Amino acid sequence: MVGLAAIIILAGVIYLINQAIQPPNITVASKEIFDKGMIQIGVRTDLGRYSRRNEETDAMEGFEIDVCEEVLRRIFQNQIVIRYEEITSTTKLSKLNLAEIDVCIGAFVPNSSSRITLNYSDGFFVDSVALVTRKDQRLNVLKANKVLIGTLNNSYADDRIAAYLDTVNEAKPEGERQEYEIISYACYQDLFDAVESFDVDIAAADTLFINPYLTEELVVLPDRMLYHEYCFAFNSRDVELEKVFSKAIAAMKADGTIDKLEEKWGMDDLLTEPEEADAPQESDASAE
Repeated sequence: MVGLAAIIILAGVIYLINQAIQPPNITVASKEIFDKGMIQIGVRTDLGRYSRRNEETDAMEGFEIDVCEEVLRRIFQNQIVIRYEEITSTTKLSKLNLAEIDVCIGAFVPNSSSRITLNYSDGFFVDSVALVTRKDQRLNVLKANKVLIGTLNNSYADDRIAAYLDTVNEAKPEGERQEYEIISYACYQDLFDAVESFDVDIAAADTLFINPYLTEELVVLPDRMLYHEYCFAFNSRDVELEKVFSKAIAAMKADGTIDKLEEKWGMDDLLTEPEEADAPQESDASAE
């Protein structure tokens, strides 16, 4: 009898200790992650200073990585291990839907999938679509009656550029309107190669993805369009997890942490030369 009582008391003590060390904002969804002591984050490794793998250390780094780790610190108070898993634009949806990863970043745009229902946090970085053409064709494409525009298949620009251009055309006098044809490509390299080889007149892409493919022959036109935010994405069942992430993001916006991280990584100008972009500016981006 005494032994049973001792076991009950011990179990109670263990429970109280566990509650004492548990971060105060752990919810039903995030408690599962806290209990297993690890969170699996889907990331892209090819986005330069936004999100990349350091070739020397093999560690993930970049603006989005710093945002992610600060959000997790605020939720879990450094009490879980972060495991980054590489995803691509074609694998991220299935990995989230099948719960092979807990959270996905990698320049995720809210409501980017019409096939799979997901949950999305508040946005933490605003990007836009820019147009790229050959330097020797810059004036020609602005005056042409018909313009061939290349996009990445199923990208933000691919889904929305046609409607945007229709709106632009409607605002022009009838004699100045242009005809547009949209051609989709499977990867960014193919898209920008098509501009260089005159297969399309213009490439429409998020500014985040342009810099690695710029060459001496290409130029980015000054106009920006189709502004959109990047966020964290979750399995459709993770409603509570989305709430705590959004709460952390809101706090980071309010206390200036997001601004400091943007300054650290030079996110105000995504189209600088690669050698300039690779060296983040010194800035204290920590939060109290």
